[in-house]
Amino acid sequence: MGATWIAKPVRALSADEIDRWHTLDWGRNLSPSQTPAWGGAGKVLGVEPILVFSPERRISALFFTKGNEAECVNGPVHDWSIPGSATEQNELIGMTVHALLKCRPEVTQVTLRPRMTEVELGHFIERSAFPSDRVDRSSTMTIPLETPGESSLFESLGSRIRHEVRRAVRGEVTTEVHDAEKVIEPFWERCSDLYKKKALWLPPIEWIRSMVNDPHQRALFVRSLHLPTGSLCEVLSVSPGPVAFNLFSVESRNPSCPNLSLNAVAQWTTAKILRERGLQAYDLNGIAHRDSQDSGFTGVDAYKRKFKGRIIEFAHPMLRFG
Repeated sequence: MGATWIAKPVRALSADEIDRWHTLDWGRNLSPSQTPAWGGAGKVLGVEPILVFSPERRISALFFTKGNEAECVNGPVHDWSIPGSATEQNELIGMTVHALLKCRPEVTQVTLRPRMTEVELGHFIERSAFPSDRVDRSSTMTIPLETPGESSLFESLGSRIRHEVRRAVRGEVTTEVHDAEKVIEPFWERCSDLYKKKALWLPPIEWIRSMVNDPHQRALFVRSLHLPTGSLCEVLSVSPGPVAFNLFSVESRNPSCPNLSLNAVAQWTTAKILRERGLQAYDLNGIAHRDSQDSGFTGVDAYKRKFKGRIIEFAHPMLRFG
């Protein structure tokens, strides 16, 4: 098929991380482009995370393996709305599993949960060669970008976000747009430091670099700065189709910086540029599903909900092999 399939082991999780992962059941709330190590397989010590992805086919999956068992805690993630035959759909699923087995041939049982909308779920199940006996749910929030003008887009945001943007601009916060390929390494290092402090797992830089270097992803890197203190916020997004996704954002704040929302400015600038590029929506990268328990990310959820975007719910059919 000419596509490159990569299966790469990532660091083992600590006992504390796995306990937090089990408690939060967070992994399925995230966008098709992100694979943090939160999932719902259970409180299992000693699992090994394996990241499988194909830059050409634009599909990725994060597996946790233990002995002869593997569970895909996030994915395979792919735009299942792209028109394609049942053969092509089933081939992508099969090749994802095959790439894992080449890396870990001792695995004989594999469970996957691809992410799709309810409409896509109907089409997927109808043409799938793999039976599904359970469907999980997750949610995300998107900012609609199809507005007649920039002022209309700004007014569509929540009033608290509009207030934070105006206040930050008055407080000498400025924005810059950079070539993502040139800044990805220091950005990844800042993200890595933050994720370690929060006991989160960050995909390897090779995976992020493959996203940024892929012209089909149309990566966008926006930085907001408070020049007097050197505080900054950076947002990396990709646009593989009509919807853009917030891959990662990181904020580095000087203690002397006033209480200004650099993130609000960076996200607003990102939304403006994406609208100018003709994108239909900007996915803020997951919120807790309405049926889920406390995700442990209450503050992040509350902040995203300030944008007053559209909440979209997703389905994850469970597929079993072996």
